[in-house]
Amino acid sequence: MIENKQYIFGYGSLQNIHSVKHTLSHKTSLSEPTFIVRVKNLKRGWYLCVNSNNTFSEPWTTLACYEQGGCTTNGVLIEITSECLIKLDERETGYIRKQIPIDNIDCFDETTGDANRIINLPENSTVYYYSIDSDYIEPPSTNAPILQSYIDVCLTGCIEIDHRLGNYNYEYSSEFLKTTYGWNDLAYWINDRIFPRRPFEHVPFARIIDTLLSQYLPQ
Repeated sequence: MIENKQYIFGYGSLQNIHSVKHTLSHKTSLSEPTFIVRVKNLKRGWYLCVNSNNTFSEPWTTLACYEQGGCTTNGVLIEITSECLIKLDERETGYIRKQIPIDNIDCFDETTGDANRIINLPENSTVYYYSIDSDYIEPPSTNAPILQSYIDVCLTGCIEIDHRLGNYNYEYSSEFLKTTYGWNDLAYWINDRIFPRRPFEHVPFARIIDTLLSQYLPQ
């Protein structure tokens, strides 16, 4: 009997394997990102308010995806266990876990960096992602801004993927920025880095992140 393998599609902070491992703890079986992919018919953007009902933590806006024809979203597939899936469901409150049709997934060739290779998943594999209902999009606001610390987590994951692909011009990170919607709402953005004037003390890729943001985001 062929084992049914499960994968999660990470398109935001789940692209950062260190963030995922922090959530799941060292006791949980978790592989490095198995595939670097581009998924068709998914639209990513600043769409979800979190912590809105939390007494102690203030609300902020995070990334979310929903089905939208003609759009693409890059990310990673991470093989997970059923135990991992339960813990991720607990973390990803406010989302709806859905399946992605395998035919909608293109795999990046780690030799060329191109996303034109048909993904080769084991038979009976299931790919999940965390979605929202497009009727309930909540754009950033004064009360729920975009946080620089969250952008740093996402882009750190992207930059590490660029290194894996051998991208010297950070093509994967650039695609992440270009295919994420809602950047115009940076009017509602907070630089909450621990040391905003010396961010590289805690964010090793801070200079690269700042350069990418300045190149690709509206001024």
